[in-house]
Amino acid sequence: MRWYVRIVFGLNTIYQVVIGLIALLAPIAMLGIYGATDADKQVVFLHAAMRGLGFYILFGGVVSALIAMDPDRNPVLLALMATLAVLTIVGWTLTLVYGEMKISQVGVDLVVQVLLLIGALGYYATAKRAAVPKA
Repeated sequence: MRWYVRIVFGLNTIYQVVIGLIALLAPIAMLGIYGATDADKQVVFLHAAMRGLGFYILFGGVVSALIAMDPDRNPVLLALMATLAVLTIVGWTLTLVYGEMKISQVGVDLVVQVLLLIGALGYYATAKRAAVPKA
């Protein structure tokens, strides 16, 4: 499971850094990735919202990198990423239920969140035991 966590969180680091940078530096492109209409792409408020999301997405990439480098070092990061994955899954599910987005727009991220959740929950207890100093 340690290798699974390192691989999944390592790939997530790349994914979140790339998506975070796109959101931060090219918000219109980010809106296009999520299937925004041409009219939506012209809304300045949405540009600002994408840039704001970019900061948070980049932060998730940094946390994922710390986990990928040494999953045993800070088990609390696994718990935080599990919480974030659950909240993201709930958020995307709500947008789907209310018809605000289509599965084609958020499906990849949903899969990523499920893979992260499996790794975080599956390895948390082991990481917690490894992080406790031996007496």
